[in-house]
Amino acid sequence: MNFQIAVERLRTFLKIIAAGGKEAIKLPYAKFYILLAVPLTIVFLLFTFPYDLVIREQIKKLEGRVARNIFIGDMQINMLRDSYIEKIQMVFDGGAELNLMDIDCDVALNPVTTLFNKTAKGDVAVRNLTYNNGESILKAALSAIFAIKINPQTGLPSDGTIALKMRNISLKGITIKGFVIPPLQIPEADGNGVIKNSELTITGIRLTGPDVRGTISGTVMISRYAGGAPINLVIELDPGSAIFEEYRVLLGSIAKQNGGPVRITVTGTLQNPAVSFPNTAGNMH
Repeated sequence: MNFQIAVERLRTFLKIIAAGGKEAIKLPYAKFYILLAVPLTIVFLLFTFPYDLVIREQIKKLEGRVARNIFIGDMQINMLRDSYIEKIQMVFDGGAELNLMDIDCDVALNPVTTLFNKTAKGDVAVRNLTYNNGESILKAALSAIFAIKINPQTGLPSDGTIALKMRNISLKGITIKGFVIPPLQIPEADGNGVIKNSELTITGIRLTGPDVRGTISGTVMISRYAGGAPINLVIELDPGSAIFEEYRVLLGSIAKQNGGPVRITVTGTLQNPAVSFPNTAGNMH
């Protein structure tokens, strides 16, 4: 087709569109309907935006970095009420597994914050959290309120705040001086954290319950490889906790050092923590 003919046809088409537009504007309430169409279009985009696909993609991007494998179960994202995720399972190098089951979340979602600003704000509740590294098992219910900024290069939190609550905590498989002690039960653990430059600073998690009472504070680096994330934690336990009475042969001398809190340091990485007890060669797996 001759280029000049194509240009003429395009001009004719645009003139028809322009003429139709002018006639449409003259209709009763035409301007009102045009103005109304703008917010309605925005609302339509907000409610039909494929948030579930975006969230799945962001979580799957962590595969091979944070965890070796990540499985995501059924996901129901809702703008007007809590969203639901059936299950998130992470398998780390070395075989450790983290399972998050029955997840309710209420997160502020819109294309601007989700895609462009890379921020996440809201709360999440995990009814069943299980971490198993083959030697020890942690089970709990978890809830958190957070406001974080995501690093677009790594997909990991870089800055923000988080408030944590854990309930019905069970710790099984803890080894002290070569002896495996029965499961510890901790009814509650509450605390806050601040994320800055991909480092989580725990300002004080309070442990309450008859078996163990105390606080946890320190730092955890948010690493692309979760198992290799460096940790530097201090656990201060009340010497009146039942664990010191029940296992006084192993721990009694620790609690009697000065009558104050029993200070335990945890360093190394999340996958291979090094636990140091005062004046004893204890270790925990």
